[in-house]
Amino acid sequence: MSTIIKQLKYRKSSHIIQSLTPIINYTPDLLHNFDYLIPIPLHPKRQNDRGFNQSELLAHLFSQHLHTPINTQILIRTRATPPQADIHDRATRLNNLKHVFSLNPNINKNILKNKNILLIDDVSTTGATLVQATQVLKRAHTKTIWGLVLTR
Repeated sequence: MSTIIKQLKYRKSSHIIQSLTPIINYTPDLLHNFDYLIPIPLHPKRQNDRGFNQSELLAHLFSQHLHTPINTQILIRTRATPPQADIHDRATRLNNLKHVFSLNPNINKNILKNKNILLIDDVSTTGATLVQATQVLKRAHTKTIWGLVLTR
């Protein structure tokens, strides 16, 4: 899994995502009851540099399997941050992502009211990314928010 993630993120090998299909096909049934899949957004500069958002690619695979729509317009990353993988101190990692996500001001915030959301990301080490994204989504009165990552 580590090799796949590194190739995906740092060698810009978006095609490797398809190799995860057999794993995704074993997704537990309890993940079939969500209104939206929301991939963790990248800052636009990082996404332009990489050419894709790996969490969005994962969300597309899960969407096909779970028959759940993806919404990439709800959550936005408001500022660029150093990559979490470059930060080894837990406290610094947690602070790196504070106030980095917000709701897209161009969406109707009622779209999330009483909805069940599944956040998708590739890796979770401290959980800071999921915690920060969840805090933003909770303020929109979502019903439940779950996080799904490929690996820790």
